[in-house]
Amino acid sequence: MKHNAERRELSTGFHTVANISCISCNKYLGWYYHDAENPSQEYKIDKYILECSYIKRIGTSNPNPPQPRAEARSDLVMAVNTSGRRIFVSR
Repeated sequence: MKHNAERRELSTGFHTVANISCISCNKYLGWYYHDAENPSQEYKIDKYILECSYIKRIGTSNPNPPQPRAEARSDLVMAVNTSGRRIFVSR
């Protein structure tokens, strides 16, 4: 679920973003880029950032399932946010 958009200063400048949360439990998962003030950052518009530390795999019998690898997914790029968390950005 997307929440109301707001202007925030992120590490790459000012962006208009909206938090995204689980539709079932309403827990925070990441954010969605609505707009970017810097033209060099416009590639982020309409992209979602899911913070891996908030994502949990459910419904599997394997207690240690393999983690997604950005290099194995052509539609994702791995980055590190300002808190040092690994995040995957949709291209």
